[in-house]
Amino acid sequence: MHNENESAVPKQAFDMEYATQLRREKEFLSWHGIEPTYVKYSGEYRIPTYKYKKTTRLFNLLASFYRHEEQIKRGDQNGNADSRVEGQKKQSRQTR
Repeated sequence: MHNENESAVPKQAFDMEYATQLRREKEFLSWHGIEPTYVKYSGEYRIPTYKYKKTTRLFNLLASFYRHEEQIKRGDQNGNADSRVEGQKKQSRQTR
């Protein structure tokens, strides 16, 4: 089904990069070998926005990062979050 309004939206309206302002997320990605394509500073306080090329690897790492963040918030008592992330870090280092 084609929406008549779709053709009215310019392609520039869609962000072709993934963006984050979270330093923890940026450091996690850097640790796994993914660096920002560029950094944009905005506002009076020059807050950095880190931009990344959208790739499957990027989104897989982000899923891992946010899964770990959720486990921390829930207070995973078994230590599973830490051991799983450490295992992923080790595996990532081996595939570099």
